[in-house]
Parts: sequence; C-alpha cells; structure tokens
Amino acid sequence: MDPLSRSEILQVLSHMGIHLPNGTKLSDDVLERRVRDALNASQSRENIPSPLGPSSLPPWPMMKPWDGTLTLEGRSIFETMRLSSSVQEMDANARALRAGQQPTAGPLYVNPFMDLRQTMMSIGHTLDDGKRWCVLQDPKCERYAINVRFLSILEVGKKTPAIVLLYRLYTRIDGLQGIKWCQHQYDKYGGRPGVDGVMMITATPLETKLLLKLLAMNAKLLPQDYTPVKDLYEDDYKVSVLLPIAPLTSDALGSLNNDTGCVICRKERTSRCSQCQSVSYCGLDCQKVDWPAHKWTCRSLKGGRWCTIPFRTILPGCEHAESLFLDRHTVLHSSRMRDFRASSSAPPPNIHGEKVFLVKVQAGLDPGVLILIYDRNRSFNEVFFCETDDPATHAAVLEEIRGPRGGYAGLKTYRWAKRTGDFELSICLDREPTAPVVW
Repeated sequence: MDPLSRSEILQVLSHMGIHLPNGTKLSDDVLERRVRDALNASQSRENIPSPLGPSSLPPWPMMKPWDGTLTLEGRSIFETMRLSSSVQEMDANARALRAGQQPTAGPLYVNPFMDLRQTMMSIGHTLDDGKRWCVLQDPKCERYAINVRFLSILEVGKKTPAIVLLYRLYTRIDGLQGIKWCQHQYDKYGGRPGVDGVMMITATPLETKLLLKLLAMNAKLLPQDYTPVKDLYEDDYKVSVLLPIAPLTSDALGSLNNDTGCVICRKERTSRCSQCQSVSYCGLDCQKVDWPAHKWTCRSLKGGRWCTIPFRTILPGCEHAESLFLDRHTVLHSSRMRDFRASSSAPPPNIHGEKVFLVKVQAGLDPGVLILIYDRNRSFNEVFFCETDDPATHAAVLEEIRGPRGGYAGLKTYRWAKRTGDFELSICLDREPTAPVVW
C-alpha cells in the first residue's frame, strides 16, 4: 500500500481541523511535517515519556488479564479511548441522549481521522474482552488487512494506556501468509473464526494509510534495544505502540493553522507586509502582485480605529485562586487538559513583538460582563478586559461585538491587535479581517 499522497494529506489535515487554502504550494516536506505534528498533538505526545520502556512502566490493570486471573480492579481501555472527546462532542452526545437518540460520532467512512478514533475504541473493546490479537481489513475483506498481536499494555497514566503491539500489512499478493498467521493465532489462543468474537475491524484505505503512518511514527517511542519475542509467521512484523487519540485542542489548531503560505502562490512564506504585518508572501514579486488588492486593507489598518485595552491576567476577586480555561475544543481527559493556572502578577509573554496578530474578542450577554481576549496560539493564555478599567472603551468593544461587524450571535468577534505594553493591547476595532478566520 502506497503512503499518504499529497491530496490525501490535505484531506486528512482538513478533517483534523487544519484548513489550508485550495491550491496550496507548500512543499511536500512541509505538509508531511504538518500531518506528523497534528498526529502527535492528537496523542498529546508532549505528555508522553520517551522511551516507553516496557520494563520501566507498570502494566495496565486489564479488565480480563491475559493470564486468566480474576480481578476487580481492572480499568477499561475502551473507556479511555471513548472519553478522549472534546467538550463539543460531549455536548452533542448529551443533546442526543436528551432527545432520546443514540449518540453518534457521525457517519462512518467519511472522516478518516474520526474513523481512526473509532478503530481505537474497537481495539480498546478487544483488549477489555481479553483478546490477544485482531485484524483490520478493507470493507469488502478482499484488498488488504493489517494483522495485529498485542504484546503488553503499559500504564503511562491513570487514563493513558500504551498498547505495545506487533503488526504487518498484507495485500492480495501475500494474503495467504496472513491467513496462516490468523489460523495459528486461533490454534494458540483458542476460538473459531466468526464464532468466538475475535475482533475484525473494518478500515477504509485512507484510514489504513493514516494508521500505518501513526504506527511508523510511534515505533520511535519504544527503546531502540527493545526486541520482542516473535511468533510463527512474524519474521516481518514490526513493533510499535498505540496511544489514545483525541480531537485537536485550540492550542494545537492555532499553531497548525498559523502558516498557510504565501497569500498569492501558496508557497512557503518568507516575509510579511512591512506596513501592516497582516499578510505573508514568499517574496517581493508576489507582494507586488497582491498590492492592488491588499492596499485597501493595509491602509484601513493604518487608518482604522485602534483602541488601547488594559487587560488583566487574573479575574477580579480570584487573585489567590487557580483558573482553567475550557472551550469547545477542550479534551475532557486529565492527561490532555492544561494545568490549572496559578495566579500571577507577572506579565504574559509576547511572542509577536511589534507584529499585528489576530485575536478573538469574546463577551457574554450581561451588560457589564468581562471581555475575554486571546490569540490563536494561546501565547498569552487568555486575558480579561474589565469595565472598571476603562468604561468608555469597554462599551465601544461591546458595541462592536454586538453590532453588524461583530457577528457570531453578538458573542464574539475577531480583530487585528498588537501588543503595546506588558498589560496592554491595541485592537483595530472597526476593521474586520478580510480573509476567512480559521480558529
């Protein structure tokens, strides 16, 4: 099976929430790195120790241990996979249950990333049932199959199992060898095909390619000297590890959607407009081509109504408390949620320097409500604009959010901003971003 093609990578990225312009000319290497970073973020790889040594981590307490012992302390692997969901998904499921409907992740075989997450839940169910192996195959069971034998389940955290496994892809050319392996597993572990519930998981070609890429990436998490004992017919099997997969958080989406290439040719960007800093180019030629269309935006930003906003990093009355920000992309899983943020009087970092950047300006429905502001990368987490700090500007910002240029049901808007002090932003209040905002 061929690796992911360029068009398939773009399709996968889009389904993961990373939207690149049509006809992007970002190099194959850049796109390859983007999908790799996205898959790492979906597994919360920054929180995973490396290497994942089978000898240095405790075993996961399984529901049905492979040695046949009885236990009342097992934890469901299926549940860890299922609960790796976002606030938005959990809300949709709750709404479905209240309406008397069965919660659903959406139609199968449309979104390869969602299909991959469904497959991880099927693998979790297989392990909870005490099975030692499974087969992933195409919908018609005639083109390809991935044979998988589980070696061990490690406990990275209370809600994070690491599934160490051997796998191999079979096609029509060598499918008979794969069938022999299956028969040997039946003979070794018992069971009859189609009778005793050995898990056969259906996977589309694109999902299969995505899974193979993930397995190849995750193999690097294991120690280089880790050499598991292979069984009959497993000489060509590879070793890897699987971790729970979740939707991308706002932090990851902001970072991965940040660089979409030159606004004209979609090649890799090398510079920004020196006047307004709001658009990127690959060079001077493309900047000259874009000037007739861009000059209005550029001049409007220079002539727009820029309002100075004093902000706070701590909610009033919470100076000695800890805070945690949740949004629709937050994954309700202890290993993926950002740590509670302790109150601090230190100014937040400024990664933008003197450049302008997009911010989301968000408010509730109460007249004197706090206004929440944060950038796409969450580089300064989220900051608060209080009415008492500047009543006139606070009222003007609320009027803009509620007005015809605000949109989004009068609850939020997007505007260009620049950092003008340790606890101060300047926002171009009356100029909307000209390009669609991906957040």
